[in-house]
Amino acid sequence: MQSSGLNPFSRNLAVWLVLGLLLVLVFQAFGRPDPVLPELDYSEFSDALERSEVARVTIQGQRVEGELRNGEHFVTYDPGDDDMVSRLRERDVRIQAKPEDGEPWYLVLLVQWFPMSN
Repeated sequence: MQSSGLNPFSRNLAVWLVLGLLLVLVFQAFGRPDPVLPELDYSEFSDALERSEVARVTIQGQRVEGELRNGEHFVTYDPGDDDMVSRLRERDVRIQAKPEDGEPWYLVLLVQWFPMSN
């Protein structure tokens, strides 16, 4: 009978690492769901901005989450409007900017540290 090449400690460690990774993935998937916001077409967002109905926005890459002055929340996507920030500032909209989300750390770990085989 041929041995697998791993001693019992290494096999146990590998099993615990896989179980730990699965546990982290489950918490990431089911932990804290993102709220589902109604999506505005960019033209609707632009019209609301012109009517001074937009109170605040958070810009993260092309994603723009915001709140109207009536308390409604929304999400839209910037198609590359170079004047958007200046129009927001002209209407005294509170602007928050965040960096774009990167790849989840566990995906980076999976791709970079574990060899892929055919």
